[in-house]
Amino acid sequence: MPQYELMYILSSAVVDTDEPALTDDILSQITSLGGQILNVEKLGRKKLAFPIKKTRNGFYVLVNFMLDGEKIHEVDHKIRVTSGIIRHLTLNKEESLIRQAKDREEQKMIRRPREGQEARPAGSGKPEIQIDLDRQIEKALEEDITK
Repeated sequence: MPQYELMYILSSAVVDTDEPALTDDILSQITSLGGQILNVEKLGRKKLAFPIKKTRNGFYVLVNFMLDGEKIHEVDHKIRVTSGIIRHLTLNKEESLIRQAKDREEQKMIRRPREGQEARPAGSGKPEIQIDLDRQIEKALEEDITK
């Protein structure tokens, strides 16, 4: 079974005493579909970067679980119809790790100049333009443009 990570934000309209009931409802949905809960982290109430549905603060919850890939849509549907959840994101951790490894390989292929090296490799096909910018600025300032 693939491993997933779910993060959701509860609205500030949800009372702190109702938060455990909403979390238990989502966790029970996952387990009823044959999933296995690995970890639940309640990150607490934090200020949002921008208002979402007129809410400035949200309660963040992070859930790691394993579930059959075909049943993840049912969990997503349950979260969408649950009132009080203003944002959520479900991430397949295996795909994410593969994507990160691919990105690292592509980053290694990019040649970055180090201190004391040229910015471009010699013979890159593009002519190098050298301009004495200070001299051109002085020349432009000396010109009489009122003629």
